Amino acid sequence: MGLLGEAYAQLNASAGAAALDDSPAAASNSGGRLMRILAARPVIALYLILLVLYVVLGVPSVTFHGDEAMQIYMSSDYATAILEGAPEKLLSYPRFPSTATSIFA
Repeated sequence: MGLLGEAYAQLNASAGAAALDDSPAAASNSGGRLMRILAARPVIALYLILLVLYVVLGVPSVTFHGDEAMQIYMSSDYATAILEGAPEKLLSYPRFPSTATSIFA
């Protein structure tokens, strides 16, 4: 388990134990638990920032894929159907007669 997983497990374990314990000692320890939670936040924030940097810095090294060209081209279908409100413009008609009936006849 990673650093964040261990911190999360410890916070859950301490929160569950404190919820069951209603002694005065547990009440005074709740401030300590709050401090542990607040101390874990910068670590989590740093981890997320590093993940974002990893993704953003890796973008230039990824090559253009053929499916992306199709997605860009097909985005005009979205504009036609949704933005223009004319989905009937997307209907296609076969250029050649269908051979399905001649195969089964």
